Amino acid sequence: MKKTNTINSKIGEIKLEYNYDSMHIFNEIKLIDVSNNQEIGYINFKFYNEPYKYVWLNKIEVYKNYQSMGFGKFLLKCFEKFCIKNKYYNIEGKYYPENEFAKPLYIKNGYKIIKEYYETLLVKTLDKNNKINSGVIEK
Repeated sequence: MKKTNTINSKIGEIKLEYNYDSMHIFNEIKLIDVSNNQEIGYINFKFYNEPYKYVWLNKIEVYKNYQSMGFGKFLLKCFEKFCIKNKYYNIEGKYYPENEFAKPLYIKNGYKIIKEYYETLLVKTLDKNNKINSGVIEK
């Protein structure tokens, strides 16, 4: 299923594009700059039901021209809202330590680092009653 939302941001109008269904290995949320139809960044993830119910956060990326504008935080918050909406409250994931932007982004957004190594593992438990504000980059 593909779903889009358009919102105003610091750079003008942006489009959120959700690509998900049970047939995909990884689901994806993309951010697109409407003015030039350029992709700003994306987050991809997969839902699991065994051995327990959780979401694997595989990768988040914001392209160079759009970094340090709050889009990484915005993508994480949209992703978390999507998880809660789909009744998944446990997030697990990874990042590579050479990515100097990843660790501060995850820590600032409430993720716990559980193992630092070649692939650093992280976790977060979402509060199903918490209303997540994803409007961090709106005007």
